[in-house]
Amino acid sequence: MGLPIVQGEGATELAAFEQLWTNFMQANQVPAVALAVARNGKLLLAKSYTLDAKEPVALQLSPFRLASCSKLITTIAIHQLLEKGSEFTPAFTLDSKVSEILKDLPEPKKKILGNLVIPDKDLPINSTRWATVTVRDLLTMKSGLRHGFADLDPFVCKAYLHSLPANNKGEIIRYALTFDDEPGGDPYRNFDFFVLTAIIEKLTGMDYVLAVRKSILEPLGLVRPQAAGSLEKDRVPYELSYHPVNAGQAPNVMSDNPPSVPNGQGNVNLEVGVGVGGWLMTAMDYAKILSIFDSGFENRLFKHHNTVEQMFSIPDPGPPILGLGWSVQQWGPTTSFEWGGVLPGVRSYTSRREDGVCIVSVFNTDTGAADKAWNPNLLKGMHATLDNISTWPASSYDLFESVGIPAASSNRRWNSKPAVAEKGSGWHGWFDLGARLDGVSVTTVHPGFYDVYARGLGERLWQKWWDGKKWNPSETGWTLHDDGGFRLGSGPAATSLGDSFRDVYARGKDGAVYHKSWNGKEWRRWFSLGGNILGPPGVVAIRADLRDIYARGTNDHLFQKWWDGQKWNPSNDGWTEHQDGDFRLGSAPAVIANGDNFRDVYVRGQDGAVYRKFWDGEKWSGWFGLGGKIIGQPAVVFIPPNSIDIYVRWVDNRLWQKWWDGEKWNPSDTGWLPHNDSGFQMMGSPSVISDGPNHRGVFARGPESVLYYKFWQA
Repeated sequence: MGLPIVQGEGATELAAFEQLWTNFMQANQVPAVALAVARNGKLLLAKSYTLDAKEPVALQLSPFRLASCSKLITTIAIHQLLEKGSEFTPAFTLDSKVSEILKDLPEPKKKILGNLVIPDKDLPINSTRWATVTVRDLLTMKSGLRHGFADLDPFVCKAYLHSLPANNKGEIIRYALTFDDEPGGDPYRNFDFFVLTAIIEKLTGMDYVLAVRKSILEPLGLVRPQAAGSLEKDRVPYELSYHPVNAGQAPNVMSDNPPSVPNGQGNVNLEVGVGVGGWLMTAMDYAKILSIFDSGFENRLFKHHNTVEQMFSIPDPGPPILGLGWSVQQWGPTTSFEWGGVLPGVRSYTSRREDGVCIVSVFNTDTGAADKAWNPNLLKGMHATLDNISTWPASSYDLFESVGIPAASSNRRWNSKPAVAEKGSGWHGWFDLGARLDGVSVTTVHPGFYDVYARGLGERLWQKWWDGKKWNPSETGWTLHDDGGFRLGSGPAATSLGDSFRDVYARGKDGAVYHKSWNGKEWRRWFSLGGNILGPPGVVAIRADLRDIYARGTNDHLFQKWWDGQKWNPSNDGWTEHQDGDFRLGSAPAVIANGDNFRDVYVRGQDGAVYRKFWDGEKWSGWFGLGGKIIGQPAVVFIPPNSIDIYVRWVDNRLWQKWWDGEKWNPSDTGWLPHNDSGFQMMGSPSVISDGPNHRGVFARGPESVLYYKFWQA
């Protein structure tokens, strides 16, 4: 194997650190590595390396499974709750009894007399330690309870009379307590951190991932981290394949059929154990979380410095030891608060050193040779190399904004004014529209009246509207749709053909496209249109009897279906796949139309540029590159008679734009122009509307994932 293919940026002062890793890759045939290094809150290195020519190139934005390095997220979330301890009744402290917090664990069940379900008294709690275990015991892995929980899935489902997967944390914990305690043996206990994730849900009243998103990710401006998918089909864009040395079959814990799956592709339920070993994120995103503790007054995760001091306290007799949610190690002269992670085909290591240097590393194999060279030899060499750096980059050097992450000084909510405050020609805004959201779509009902739809709290559909004079139900208020138990699996996509016609589409939690409509009097319920897609669909309403939907399939191909006035084609749940050769989508599509015979579809390509294809009434063109270096999907609007505007979130988290004037693309075929927004940082893809040639409105999530709006008028 030759030299690795390198993607990303880094300070030259870290060349020896990089060389250490590339030597390790070559010596041990490691297919791909992601590295990030931060110091004093500044990102100094953000690179990925690909060695195997057969492997898809690891991009700078390629996310990896973090394995047990995920525990850092749970540690921080617990300490945030400890900081708010007096707000709970009783107060939440390190010495709180876990059994008193989780006192309503569901009882196992059994059937008698046919289908009569009763509690199963044959599965009592046999743990003698459960009644006395404290939060401190869990953080330090000293509970003496079970070591693991990932092997219990089929037994839990049997005990609670349902099929795989086992997704209820309370059921898993309660069933685990039917076994005797395991006070001896390996001190490392995944089960302790699993119980901590249930405590987070209990005290916040939210799903664990949502709670973390609100308390950790959003305040830091991080939008990419998510729970890893357990199955191969659930891998996200740019996520690499994993190469376990044991590539055989293992029991399937995600469904009853098939009974076995390839190792690493469904034999561990990463979703339910996300806070133990199932987070998926880029090395840079993780570095942002680690480095916030060395950003001085910019730490937005805690109000009080003594909370941070407590979290990083070192118990006697000192390292190596498990602290309050950290493994504390001594590498030469340097103390490190760290985690290491192991999953099939994954090895990860993260460290926050006492000198303000943070390390994030992950690679995608678990061969014996790589394991032996990695821990502890590579780790020792890595810390020694950092200790020997005498000259660090200038304090102004910081790559965070270049990789789509707000720099420390940008971690604040945007100071905006009401949208009615500015008039006159040109761009105005950004303006705060309230609500923390993770997907938005806007549609013009008629000139001067538009609707905004978003996926908000609880993965529900929320709405607000502009009536020509003011925002409704208020400047920052939103209306929740009553959709029963339906939950959105993506941001919405909306269309309108007047007051009596609205259509909203979204990806459901099962991956299919769902549709609901307004008939002028009431909203109809969601119904499925089939498919298995990534991200939100792209939709366009040409007239009431002609609508098109485009979507990114799980194979990164473009799929399409359409309404002809009587039925969905090619069928109610069927889709037509575009034959685009080797082209692969890197985002959900955006679509515009100009009459019956013209469609324009825009996407982000796998290389980060914007691509376009069009329908001329007879045939589809190929894909054409329009340049750019963007995050997420583009937003496109058609302005009659023949103008087109495209707005994107650039990799610097700023709004950029290009436009078609009827004859050519401006500022050039592949060029783009940035908006001068005085440091405003976008946290999501934009959505755009136009009331005609003299108006544009752009909507996007900004700091803390709040929705903001800016507009242009002639």
